[in-house]
Amino acid sequence: MKNIRLLFLVLVVVSILTSCKKGKPNVAEEETDFKVSAVEFFFEYNTNELKADDQYKEKIIEVSGTVEMVYDDKQTESARVTLFTGDEFGSVECIFELEQKPKALALNEGDLVVIKGYCEGMVTNAILNYCLLLDNKGNDPEFLKNLMEAEAITDSIIAASEDSLNDEDIAEEPEVKEN
Repeated sequence: MKNIRLLFLVLVVVSILTSCKKGKPNVAEEETDFKVSAVEFFFEYNTNELKADDQYKEKIIEVSGTVEMVYDDKQTESARVTLFTGDEFGSVECIFELEQKPKALALNEGDLVVIKGYCEGMVTNAILNYCLLLDNKGNDPEFLKNLMEAEAITDSIIAASEDSLNDEDIAEEPEVKEN
């Protein structure tokens, strides 16, 4: 009877430890689940966070975009790079750990980049953690052209969805007949 209790206790402890300790993802070695522009990635989160979480959260994402800001976070010994999204209140925030920090801090506002990271969802900004800089295109015209085409498509989707929302708001109210 003691052996059964001990075995049960060991199984409970092992299952708790394995479910609680997921561990840090190895972004460099893991396959990319999605490739997306920063504008589209943020738009999807800003439009429907639950749906975007279902698609992106806890997945490896490659995001392409334009560097908006680079920040040296001395408190966490990380670097934070925000990518332009066209939204004045939110962006895609890419967090680079200590070993990747020098590459991130070498970026300049306006650089065209491809960043790979682990999606942690959205808290004001869409967050990618454990980031790697895959490519810094600087001002490469071909990359810029492709990025602008992707962002133009996203802009048209945003405009169409805003128009449909406005059409619903403008819908006439039914007439009320007075007796």
